[in-house]
Amino acid sequence: MKRVFILCLTACFLSGALHAEPQDNKKAPKPKPQVAVLKPALADVPYGKHPKQALDFYRAESDKPAPLLLYIHGGGWMNGSKKPAGEFAAYLKAGISVASIEYRFIPEATADGEKPPVRGPLHDAARALQFVRSKAKEWNIDKKRIGASGGSAGACSSLW
Repeated sequence: MKRVFILCLTACFLSGALHAEPQDNKKAPKPKPQVAVLKPALADVPYGKHPKQALDFYRAESDKPAPLLLYIHGGGWMNGSKKPAGEFAAYLKAGISVASIEYRFIPEATADGEKPPVRGPLHDAARALQFVRSKAKEWNIDKKRIGASGGSAGACSSLW
């Protein structure tokens, strides 16, 4: 478990370092584009007993079982939200359904007695994946074509 934790921390550090844009003090910051807010087909679906163990499911239009992206948000396992800023539209347009999960943060995992506390968010992600796979037929998901992704801590959980 210690090696997995170190690997996850290293991956989080590298993902932030590799994706950082160079700073140019001469240019004004670019305004963020306005993005339409997507509504999930299913919202706040519990995948465990803790109130934070919930997910939103965005269904892609497909006649056959669709691949799925399991999205795990970033935030250092201390903050963040499963609510998208609109980035899921491209996946849905490509015929890929999305399950965006919420999970216990470090303080909640600590309160639940998880040792080390990072075990809480990591195991929540694994539990969410198992839950989504159990819903494959009902949600029209190809359970053999599931990928995980996320930013920062979500990327670490995806790698784990």
